[in-house]
Amino acid sequence: MNPPALFHLLEDPGERFNVADGHPEVVAELLAAVQRHQQQLEIKPPLFDRRLQSILSGPQ
Repeated sequence: MNPPALFHLLEDPGERFNVADGHPEVVAELLAAVQRHQQQLEIKPPLFDRRLQSILSGPQ
């Protein structure tokens, strides 16, 4: 995994200067939010796989 990047979009809209090292508290807060979000996700097989399986198995 790449290290987190943080940009001040009002001052650096081109995202050229990573300010993550200067704001570890913001990076930690964002990483915690990502982790909470990922824990709430329900992993399911892709819809395409189910449709393909039903096509390949033919009419029931």
